Amino acid sequence: MLYSDGPDELILYKELGLTPFQIIQAGTVNGARAIGIEDKTGTLEKGKLADLLVIEKDPLEDIKALRNARIIIQEGKIIRR
Repeated sequence: MLYSDGPDELILYKELGLTPFQIIQAGTVNGARAIGIEDKTGTLEKGKLADLLVIEKDPLEDIKALRNARIIIQEGKIIRR
């Protein structure tokens, strides 16, 4: 999932009644599992690929915090600061 599309799409899951934890899982581990790439990505583990967001607030308290990434690391490069 590209960062530009991800946060708003994930926030829509809240309207369906998912908890913030379930929403984050949908965009990470469960998404990777659904398309059969959980051995390569979806969780932070040695040897796996990962894009990272650095955010200020806890998305478990407010899922909208995902919209305000301070730093985005995608394919090993900082693409936004």
